[in-house]
Amino acid sequence: MLRIYIHSICWIGSGRSRKSIPINFSNSRQSVDNTVFVRYLNLHKRLTNNKRRRNIMRRSDREITDKKAIEEIISRSKVCKLAMCEGGVPYIVPMCFGFKDNILYLHSAPKGKKIEILEKNPNVCFEFEILTQIIQSAKACKWGMKYKSVIGFGTAGFITDDDLKRDAFDIIMSQYSDESFSYEEVPLKSAIIIKVEIHSMTGKQSDI
Repeated sequence: MLRIYIHSICWIGSGRSRKSIPINFSNSRQSVDNTVFVRYLNLHKRLTNNKRRRNIMRRSDREITDKKAIEEIISRSKVCKLAMCEGGVPYIVPMCFGFKDNILYLHSAPKGKKIEILEKNPNVCFEFEILTQIIQSAKACKWGMKYKSVIGFGTAGFITDDDLKRDAFDIIMSQYSDESFSYEEVPLKSAIIIKVEIHSMTGKQSDI
């Protein structure tokens, strides 16, 4: 059985009650419910309903709280990794995107796995990262990574109106180009826009 190992720790609690969740991430369907992904979602749900939600990031010294700094990371990103979940099984896909007024816009064919999942469960998680750089060392445990990243949660919906799709495509294209574009009718009608209303975002950085 193919097994994937990830070097990370998820901490719960603080002080003497603080404990770690070991990661055992497998592509085995039977063990999905034991993955750190599902555990993190459950942890996030509990903390979201907790007035102490501000403590969700363990390394608070690396947290980015300034909204403009978070939006700058998004504006400099080229790929949005969109994660969704179906029946307890996670699914993630890299996508081109646009961002405006706290909303993500992503385009897609009208059919496919992600559309099927989002129709059943519109709750999503997304991630961006920039300025990634591996830091090497003579000791394995001293290796590290420089980065700036954003992780957020939101609810996805679909835009099917042609005029609204044009506006969304303009936002997406502006992420990659300063030029103006027109859109042919056939491709426009055959595409669908995924609109993600963002509920929360956190930024993180490491300068090592």
